[in-house]
Amino acid sequence: MTTPETADHPDMLAGEYVLGTLDHAERTQASLRRVSDPVFDGAVTAWEHRLAPLDEATPEVEPPTELWSSILARIMGLSAAGVGAAGNVVQLSRQLQRWKQVAAASMALAAALALWVAVSPFMATRGVNEPLVAVLQKTNDAPAFVMRADLRDNALSINPVAATPIQGKSYELWIIDADLGAPKSLGILGEDHVSQTKLPNVPRAVLERATYAVTVEPPGGSVNGVPSGAPVFFGHLLRTGP
Repeated sequence: MTTPETADHPDMLAGEYVLGTLDHAERTQASLRRVSDPVFDGAVTAWEHRLAPLDEATPEVEPPTELWSSILARIMGLSAAGVGAAGNVVQLSRQLQRWKQVAAASMALAAALALWVAVSPFMATRGVNEPLVAVLQKTNDAPAFVMRADLRDNALSINPVAATPIQGKSYELWIIDADLGAPKSLGILGEDHVSQTKLPNVPRAVLERATYAVTVEPPGGSVNGVPSGAPVFFGHLLRTGP
């Protein structure tokens, strides 16, 4: 155990560390200090060299033959006298093996239950209620917006990623599909905040196969309800699950 004097003298603390007289908390702190304090680590190494001859001079001691039986007896809650015979040791070993098997099975069951608890909320939203995601970009290495569609209520949220604001212009989102006729506007997109809008009330199949495109428009959006030019970003909705 350390004292104020020991704490102020790294060499004394190193000696106690090597001798094994520190308590658990003090030894943990000393081990951490070895990593961050080269002087203290050197002192520990020096003490290990000094005391190494004593360790080599200490004769090996064979543990008593009944030690293992005593350990098993304590584990199983039996008296040491009742497990001295080899037959009892074998019996206890078999019981320990069964305990290990039961413990392993219990752990597997607990893991399976935990997995079910974690996955079941997502299982409930698979299929019809599964969210869809689209990356709106011009090239594969330059995503401009990420779009998430919740088809349960036709909600659409668009997060800006790398879209660069254009002075005096607005980004406008469109849905394009042959069944819809002309492109339909889904609203103006913010370059520095999440935009919220609604998908049109059309069949799900149309929403899933449609192209979602972004054009550059005058401030506030297209003045005539149709895109002013070719899309600068585009993408398609994809399922988020397997």
